[in-house]
Amino acid sequence: EIRCAFLIRAMAVLEEMPRPDLTDAEVLMLTGVDDPYGSHAPALEAWLRSAGVDLDTRRIAAGHNLTADDAAAAKAWLQRRNGKRDRNVEIG
Repeated sequence: EIRCAFLIRAMAVLEEMPRPDLTDAEVLMLTGVDDPYGSHAPALEAWLRSAGVDLDTRRIAAGHNLTADDAAAAKAWLQRRNGKRDRNVEIG
């Protein structure tokens, strides 16, 4: 059962996507502005939304590589999600 996830440089890879109920799931999806695979991200975004996901999407100034901005965005998202601004969340 998925309740929380963050997806970095994610894209849909299946031709036929399953139809799960992800109504209570919260997801952060980070896409690189210059990612050569970034054009595939909208299909996954649409699928996640249709499955009921509370989806937060962000575009990061990057290619397909991971950056410090990804870690910062994920940390901030987790802190907001948990409602604890002072909580130490170590990423990476």
